Amino acid sequence: MFRYDNAELANEYSFGVDAQGEQETSDLQRPLSTEDVSDLQQLHNEQELESAYEPSSMQRPPSTIEGLRIPDSTNMHEPPSMQRPRSLTELPAVRRPDSPTRMEDMNEFSDSEDSLLKRVRAADGVSDQQEYHDAQTVSPFPGASAISNTKTVSQLSERDTTAADNGDGMSGATSKVRVQRKSLDQDVANAGAFRPSDGERAQLIERWKNAMAEEERLNVLQHQMESQMRASWSADMSPNFPPKFLCMRPVVSHNIGSVPESRRRYVKISYINWMVTCVTIVANAAVSITIAFSPDKSGHEGAQGGNPIQTTLLSLLYLLGIPLGFITCHFPLYKACCTGLSTRHMVSICGLFIGMLSCLFMAIGPVNTGACGLLLLLDVCDSKSVNLAIPLGIVLGIWTIEVFYFMYCLVAQWRLYRMDVNLQSEARRHIASVVGA
Repeated sequence: MFRYDNAELANEYSFGVDAQGEQETSDLQRPLSTEDVSDLQQLHNEQELESAYEPSSMQRPPSTIEGLRIPDSTNMHEPPSMQRPRSLTELPAVRRPDSPTRMEDMNEFSDSEDSLLKRVRAADGVSDQQEYHDAQTVSPFPGASAISNTKTVSQLSERDTTAADNGDGMSGATSKVRVQRKSLDQDVANAGAFRPSDGERAQLIERWKNAMAEEERLNVLQHQMESQMRASWSADMSPNFPPKFLCMRPVVSHNIGSVPESRRRYVKISYINWMVTCVTIVANAAVSITIAFSPDKSGHEGAQGGNPIQTTLLSLLYLLGIPLGFITCHFPLYKACCTGLSTRHMVSICGLFIGMLSCLFMAIGPVNTGACGLLLLLDVCDSKSVNLAIPLGIVLGIWTIEVFYFMYCLVAQWRLYRMDVNLQSEARRHIASVVGA
């Protein structure tokens, strides 16, 4: 191992001190004492320990002090090259091995540097991967960074090859190629552990083909359904009610076939009930006008205390219930069953309630209101002919049936409303669970 002598060690620490006048030069040219040499030895030990923990690209040659000759107490005089600095804190920085004049020293100290670094790292328990990472650390000196890194990597590779030849693959420092090879071998081993067999691979391919075929079939079916829905929607949107034989232009689209199968019968019954209501309104007007102008039992025309003009006008006014019954009762129910919207259901329930109140009023039948109800029947039995009570009783029975029918429709529509609301809530929860909202 290369050793510094006493003169070189002194020159290493005194070459950077500038002369600042003859007075300062005379003060600095006094000989080194034993305490000064001890301080220099301690400083060298600290620098050597710090250099052991630096990466290879930043290390400087270990300036050992084994060859330092400590002067005797009787011979303390040294040449001017051993001039003592003014203080230990003002010592100049030790010249790095990356200096162009010290390249030979760097090559010469490489073996001792590696052995020292290996001993220190083995004592501290530093892994090979950390050693490789330190070897790749960029040096703060641009010129020495590339040289040191290249030399360190080559030295690691050479030592790794030597260790492998000796039969101890883990004793040397791990090179970059070795780390990459180990990582690649580990990845291949992990991939081989999960590699499916030929039979499993064939099953996976078959399942994938079946899934693709099913997806294609569903796409074709979806396109067909969308085209059919667009065609049916355009056909359903064309107005077709009222029918043309009524000498009126169609206003709304009414197609019971577009109603879901489970509710189609219910909608048909509602439509038939509206037609029955139309006939009942016409019969009510005819019977009430006839009773208003028929003579009473005493031989006087008109009912006792009756007003035939008022009865006739109100009876004719009730004929407006034909289109109003379709608008308020049947059509909202039809749209609610087609769409299932909660707002449509609420509108239909309100319309059915209005229809029930109207039928109830007609079934009660106050006198002089044009309604063929119970009160008018009692008045006719007292003041009119008994033959007039027969058609009046028939109309009264129809109004009574209408009342009970509207009650049934209210209950059924409320159930449908609750059913559709629950289905929509469940559908929203399902979509939220699938999407993750």
